[in-house]
Amino acid sequence: MHRPSVSALLLLTLALSGAACNGDTPTTPTPPAPTEITEPIWSGVLTVNGAAIVSFPVQDIGTVTAILQDMQPNNNGTLSVGLDLGTWSGTSCTLKIANTNVGVGGGVVGFANGAGELCARVYDAGRLTEPVTFSVKVTHF
Repeated sequence: MHRPSVSALLLLTLALSGAACNGDTPTTPTPPAPTEITEPIWSGVLTVNGAAIVSFPVQDIGTVTAILQDMQPNNNGTLSVGLDLGTWSGTSCTLKIANTNVGVGGGVVGFANGAGELCARVYDAGRLTEPVTFSVKVTHF
């Protein structure tokens, strides 16, 4: 009678257990990354000592950015205004992040802690001598 050696049985056991697991390591599913949303370009007229506010919903946590895309007339690129981000109550914007000296291409960046209603505010920070047209791009997750 032929008796298999202990090492042969051990190899057979390891081979069968490896085949049963198929070599895969258990993993935790990774949730999909949130999708960045670009709001419609917000534009309007800003008067001397004036302000304009827009509200927008966010659905997820993540970065929120408001960038001043254009302002006319712009005195050869030297004019600046204020641009803020905040939370929208339905009637007012409670400011959270402010930049009082934003030129074209500049802006503010914040972080949303969850879903909710946010707002952006553009305003004369004491530098306008005449009304200007503006456009602001808002992106968020």
